[in-house]
Amino acid sequence: MIDLKGKKQAAMIIAIPLLFIAVGILLIIAIPELWQWLQPSSAKLAEIRNNAVKTIFQMVGGLIVIFGLYLTYRRIRASEKNVEVLQDQQVTERFTRAIEQLGSEKLEVRLGAIYALERIAKDSPKDHWTVMEILTAYVRENSKWTEEKDEEWRIFTKDRNLQRKIDIKAKIDIQTIITILGRRSHIGNEPDRINLSETDLRLYKFINSDFTNAVFYKTHFDGAYIKNTRFDNSYFISASFFQTDIINVSMANTQLADAKMNPSFLVSIDFKDAKLTGIDLRGCSLTGAINLTLDQLKIIKEDELTRLPEYLRRD
Repeated sequence: MIDLKGKKQAAMIIAIPLLFIAVGILLIIAIPELWQWLQPSSAKLAEIRNNAVKTIFQMVGGLIVIFGLYLTYRRIRASEKNVEVLQDQQVTERFTRAIEQLGSEKLEVRLGAIYALERIAKDSPKDHWTVMEILTAYVRENSKWTEEKDEEWRIFTKDRNLQRKIDIKAKIDIQTIITILGRRSHIGNEPDRINLSETDLRLYKFINSDFTNAVFYKTHFDGAYIKNTRFDNSYFISASFFQTDIINVSMANTQLADAKMNPSFLVSIDFKDAKLTGIDLRGCSLTGAINLTLDQLKIIKEDELTRLPEYLRRD
């Protein structure tokens, strides 16, 4: 669409200095005639003419300087726009190349693409959220929780044998994305929530990360190692934390309804205002929990191995 308003403003900026110049020229011609009509003395007339000419030339000179500054400003703005266009083209090329490499069968190529996307998100704030959506979509597609995994996992966890170990391996590219997502910027200004719902995040590490405002619906963190991480205002509805180490983690105002945390190693977790309705805490020790209240524990699953903090006393 043509920017008529911008063109009108530009025309006005050019026209005004030209108008002043024209007025100045008219004054140069008219003033001597005016003084001659008033018929002052010749000496006085010469003095007035000289002063008038000096003043007019000063005005014209000032107008020329102003006009020159305006032209300089226009050149600078044009240069800045050219730089912006060039930068956008470079970002687009980098973005396209990274997306193509993300589908490579070679791990090292995929890792290069993942780090390239992180760099684009840092260099181009307007592309930040697009990159985050691509990375989370990659995790949801390449580490999804399937019905086959669900049936296998149901058999594995049925007897609650604490000595059994999870016999799977974490993928390096998925771990890399988790690390990048956990250290991303613009967390408070993102248009939506990071969505890693229904993904298989078993055995992955979440260390010194920030996943505030994220969604982990039916996500499996079984066997994961989570330390010094924020999950404030996130959703963990029906998520699974079987044999998960959770240390110094903030889950303030999170939704943990029907989540399974049995049995896990829980140390220094902030449950302030967290919704725990239906959470499975059988076999869990919550002695190190922070900001936990009896009201939050009214509707939970527990057994004789469930341990509550000393500051909570039930009648």
